[in-house]
Amino acid sequence: MATRAKPKDDRYRLPAAAERRSRKLAEERFGRYLSEHDLKLTPERREILQEFYRIHEHIEADELMFHLRRAGVRVSRATIYRTLDLLVQAGLARRISLGKDHSYYEHILGREAHEHMVCLGCDRIIEWLDAELTRLVFRNCAEQSFSPARHSLQVFGYCQDCSKTSEAHKALELGEDANLSSGD
Repeated sequence: MATRAKPKDDRYRLPAAAERRSRKLAEERFGRYLSEHDLKLTPERREILQEFYRIHEHIEADELMFHLRRAGVRVSRATIYRTLDLLVQAGLARRISLGKDHSYYEHILGREAHEHMVCLGCDRIIEWLDAELTRLVFRNCAEQSFSPARHSLQVFGYCQDCSKTSEAHKALELGEDANLSSGD
């Protein structure tokens, strides 16, 4: 599992009462989506949905399984993956690939649209909002008579902590290690 820095603030976290309403609304919408597709909101799917909406960070399916098992809920890995896919299809979650061979998930109901910066050194994920960027995306879509369903912007690079290490690695690759040696 990738190690990721925890968010330094709770700007994406809703007040407790709003979180409960958001989970209830998500369950209602998910139940409706499943019913429309001749599927059932099983106890396992309900538990997965509830736990997923308690987590306020990007999470892998295996991490969600760990959270569920820690809470005493036993569900198979396959059920978790299938349920996460259904949540994405229902518009209640977003699957994001952040440069690795696996996907992360985040719930989107009640959250502002945001973008991601991904550190190639430590896998830290930094969420950021930019209203001007969002306006630019929708303006360009309108100019092209394009109806956007969603958008995603991911910037890959090095966080402040890793950028120094990255510069040192680049210098070594370029044969510029003379400046990096100590005491010479």
